[in-house]
Amino acid sequence: MIARWDFENNLYDDTENMMDVALMSGATAKYQDDHKAGDKALTMNNQLLQLPYSIASSDEMTISMWVNWRSSTTQWQRLFDFGNDEEHYMFLTPNNSYTGTMRFAIKNGGDEQVLDAPTKLTAVQWKHVAVVLGKDKTSLYVDGEEAASTSAITVTPAELHPTLNYIGRGQNPAVAFLNAYVDDMRLYNDA
Repeated sequence: MIARWDFENNLYDDTENMMDVALMSGATAKYQDDHKAGDKALTMNNQLLQLPYSIASSDEMTISMWVNWRSSTTQWQRLFDFGNDEEHYMFLTPNNSYTGTMRFAIKNGGDEQVLDAPTKLTAVQWKHVAVVLGKDKTSLYVDGEEAASTSAITVTPAELHPTLNYIGRGQNPAVAFLNAYVDDMRLYNDA
């Protein structure tokens, strides 16, 4: 495991790797009792979290989190966005404007490679989402069920080597901030 954030009244990594999260823009972290794991969840609304620069540097990776998305009509919000700029990134959005579905995308300067779920993420209820980047297949899971998969994604996090890693904001500053409750986020360096 690379990191785990429980968001129990703090932004500390619960592993020995010390991958603590920083709240940007001078805001104060807000926690609330509507949660999925533990006693609290983090409220994301017009703010962003920055994760350490070294979290996404392996060939395979799993990113999972509980999310209660609060804005079902806003497009392109980012559950996470790890990258370096608008040409080098990987992100998960609950709703994209092209297909109106949840989308994982990764780009390393060339063409964007995407994986679309059949629908957008259900809003105003807790959902467990996970992106699994394996050697031969990339999959998107919702509540433990595979929602979509592809073998066409060939870029790995190690090739991308992202250093600007966010929860709640995209590499493009025009992207709307995430409006959601987030709980128990985990990163693994394998599929």
